[in-house]
Amino acid sequence: MVEKTTCSVVLSVILTLIATPLIAKTMDPRPLDQIVAIVNDDVITQSELENQASLIKKRLAEKNMVLPKENILNKQILNQIIDKKLQLQTARRASISVDDNTLDQALDNIAKKNDFTLAQLQQAIESDGVNFDNFRQDIRDQLTIERLISQEIASRITISNQEVEKYMNSAGYDQEHIKEYHLQDILITLPEVPSSEDLQQAKNLANTLVKKLRKGQKFETLAIANSNGQNALTGGDLGWRRIEEIPSTFVTDVQVMKVEEIKGPIRADNGYHIIKLLDARGNVQRHNITETRVRHILLKTNLIKSDEKAKMELLAIKKQIETGEDFAALAKKQSQDPGSAIHGGSLGWVKPGQLVPQFESTMNQLALNELSAPIKSQFGWHLIEVLERKEIDDTENYEKEQIKKLVYQRHYEEEVQTWIKRMRDASYIEITMLGSSDSNNTENIHS
Repeated sequence: MVEKTTCSVVLSVILTLIATPLIAKTMDPRPLDQIVAIVNDDVITQSELENQASLIKKRLAEKNMVLPKENILNKQILNQIIDKKLQLQTARRASISVDDNTLDQALDNIAKKNDFTLAQLQQAIESDGVNFDNFRQDIRDQLTIERLISQEIASRITISNQEVEKYMNSAGYDQEHIKEYHLQDILITLPEVPSSEDLQQAKNLANTLVKKLRKGQKFETLAIANSNGQNALTGGDLGWRRIEEIPSTFVTDVQVMKVEEIKGPIRADNGYHIIKLLDARGNVQRHNITETRVRHILLKTNLIKSDEKAKMELLAIKKQIETGEDFAALAKKQSQDPGSAIHGGSLGWVKPGQLVPQFESTMNQLALNELSAPIKSQFGWHLIEVLERKEIDDTENYEKEQIKKLVYQRHYEEEVQTWIKRMRDASYIEITMLGSSDSNNTENIHS
C-alpha cells in the first residue's frame, strides 16, 4: 500500500518534470460543464480548470507557498492551459504524434525515477484522485509538445565553437571557480511591437510589484499572481543556473547581487523582469574519465547469415584466439568493419559515450586482455578485447560541452517564449471566465 504522503510527493515530482501543466481529470466528471475559454477550434471547460487548479494548489501547498486570491490563480492557470492547447493544435496540424510504445516507455521511466513499479505509480496517481487513463493522455500530450518544439525550435538553434570559446575567454568564466545562482523571476510581458502606453503600463505594474517586495511581500505569491513567465506557477523559481543559462539581459546584475537582493524592473525584449537572488555557490569539481584502448571483430547479418550463424562464427574465432592465433591477423581477414579491420580491429582510445551502448557496456565489464562473448549491436555481432585503460583529466572538454548545452538552453528558453507569444497573436482566443471575453488577445488574463 502506498502512503498518501508518498503519492503527493510523487505527483509533485512528476508535475515538476513537465514544463506545460497537466490537464488531469478526476474520476468525478461534471454532467454540465461551463466553457471558460475558446482557443481556435477547441474549448477549455470549467472542470479542466478546476482539476488543474487542484493539482497546482496541492503542489504549492507542499512547498508552503502562500496562494494568491482564487480568481488571480485561476487566471494564471488558464493562461498555461491556453498555451498547451495552442501547442497541441499546432502539433496536430504538423501530424506530430506519439505512439503507444513510446508512451509506455515514458511512463516506465517516470515510475523508475520514483522507485515505483508501473502498477505502484498507477496506484499513487489514482489515490490522489486522478484517473490514470487521463494521466496517460497528459503524458502523451507532453511528449507530443516536446517533439513539436524540437521540430519548430530546437533544430534551428546552433551553438558554434566560437561562441563557446568566447564565453570561456570572458571575464565571467573562471575554470577554477564556476558560480551557480539560484534565482526567482517575475516577467511582465510586452507585445512584440509595444506602444508607449503598453510600455508605461507594464513598467508601472513592475514598479508596483518591486515596492510590494521591498515592503516584505513574498516573491512567490506575487510571481504566481502576476508573472507571465513559464515558471510563474512555481513562484517564479528558475532553479540553480550557471551564468550562461541566465538570460543575457540581467547577467551583469546577477553577478554583483547579494543573496536575498531584488533587482528590477529590468527591460528585456520580451518585457520587464524582476529578479531575486536566493543563493549562490561555487563549483570547483574536476572531471576525470576512463579512456579505453579496445579492438573488435565485427560480423554482419544478412539474408544469408542469420544472427545464430554470426554468433557461432564469432565463437569459433574466439576459440582460435584462445588457442594462440593472432587477434589482429584474424580481424584483418574476417572483420566486416572496414575502418578498424585494416588496423587489426583496433578502435584506438575511446572515451565514454563514443560507442553504442551495447558495445560500451560489455567493454566496461571486461578485464584487460579478456575476450568477450559475442554481443549484438545495431551494426552486427562483435567480439571485443580491451588492451589498456587510463584515467585522464577531461575537465576542459567537459566544460566546453557543458557550456555548449547551457548556452543552448538559454537560447532555447528565449525562443520558446517568443514562439508561444507569436502563436497566441495568430490565434482566435475568447475568454469567458469571470464574465470577461477577449478575441485574438489573451493579455486580459494577466491583469
